[in-house]
Amino acid sequence: MKYASNFRQSARNALRGKWGLAVLAGIISSLLGAGGTSLPNYSFEQNVEEGNASFNLSEFLSAWWVIIGGFLAVIMIVVIIISIIMLIIGSVVNVGYSKFNLELIDNANPAISNLFDYFKYWKSAVLMNLLRGLYVFLWSLLFVIPGIIATYRYAMASYILAEHPELPVNEAITRSKEMMQGNKFRLFCLIFSFIGWDFLCVLTFGIGNLWLTPYKMAAMADFYREVSGTRAIVCDYSEVASEYIEE
Repeated sequence: MKYASNFRQSARNALRGKWGLAVLAGIISSLLGAGGTSLPNYSFEQNVEEGNASFNLSEFLSAWWVIIGGFLAVIMIVVIIISIIMLIIGSVVNVGYSKFNLELIDNANPAISNLFDYFKYWKSAVLMNLLRGLYVFLWSLLFVIPGIIATYRYAMASYILAEHPELPVNEAITRSKEMMQGNKFRLFCLIFSFIGWDFLCVLTFGIGNLWLTPYKMAAMADFYREVSGTRAIVCDYSEVASEYIEE
């Protein structure tokens, strides 16, 4: 069984020589909203102070409120449209970022293009984020701890969907739930093991997260390979050939 230190070591090995690519992928995925599934909240407040005037103030204010109300309505519509677009893009890139880190940890050929590989499955990506968020919210209604546990329970769904994009969303979430049985505390220990680095990132005003995030995500991908039993077997053919020649 691998422990937190083993997952971190695997992540460092996978990132060796690829830090620049991993940091760039992390920045792009963050800018495109990967990891965020809820619509942003916007509020508008207008304060109007009445004054003493000789003309009909109520009619004047009514006309202006029609203009202001129409302007605010347009802004709200634009905000909603942008939020929906960012939800779609963020959900798709989130799955793509999971694929990028799986390629990284498998010593394959991760590329920035991995982030955009799942746009043809955008409905599944969005639905998975919404359902996962809904389930965590419903569990959170039973106080905070069940919600935290639910977050760990469904943590592998993005990786599952990245490898099986044709899978029904509920099936991916169910597989994550089954996969994390007995492994939720292991994932907690892995995430907690980065706490020292998190404190150091605070001292750098968050700049250190440019390197810490790829480190964490690579370790998470290695954790998925461990608990899913899908770890790729990398064969060094040069060693096999030399052994064959010696024989």
